[in-house]
Amino acid sequence: MRPHRLPTVLMGLTLSLALFPVTGASGATAPPPGRAAGGDCHGERCDGRDPIATRCTYGAYIPRIANATVPAYGGTIELHYGPGRLVNGKRTCEVNWARFVKRGQGDSYRVWVERDPAFTGKAGQDKTRTRYSGGDEGTGIIYSDQVYVGTAVPARACVERVLPVRPLGGAGVGRSAVCTAFI
Repeated sequence: MRPHRLPTVLMGLTLSLALFPVTGASGATAPPPGRAAGGDCHGERCDGRDPIATRCTYGAYIPRIANATVPAYGGTIELHYGPGRLVNGKRTCEVNWARFVKRGQGDSYRVWVERDPAFTGKAGQDKTRTRYSGGDEGTGIIYSDQVYVGTAVPARACVERVLPVRPLGGAGVGRSAVCTAFI
């Protein structure tokens, strides 16, 4: 009679899941024990804040709409939406942020998300406030701060290459940003 290898395989799978937990598409893990999932800000109080620190990445997704993900600089720029949830009768999050997944090392990028000025009446203001080179360039993932969009304000994600330092000047910003559509 041959011994069964199924118990050994299951034990190895259980150990690997304990050591290397699976995360969602947003790259965010479950919130720490004792903290509510689904965010701790709402409205414009979310503007300019880190989506991971505010826990607005919990339940976040890339909208299933054309041009929510666009190729850029050998990588991909993505528009993420954190819907939040109801906590004690109050809504949390309802934010967008940009995430750039690049391939390779060496170049620097500026990543941001902006609300459609036609809906907000704040032309130009959002782009400047939320421009951010966050995340970890070592992993190839760079994300922006978030902006509140509610359920009706379109937003888009953008990335541009930051040119290397020139001998007679500072670092330059690429002339052509790549953006998703306003969604």
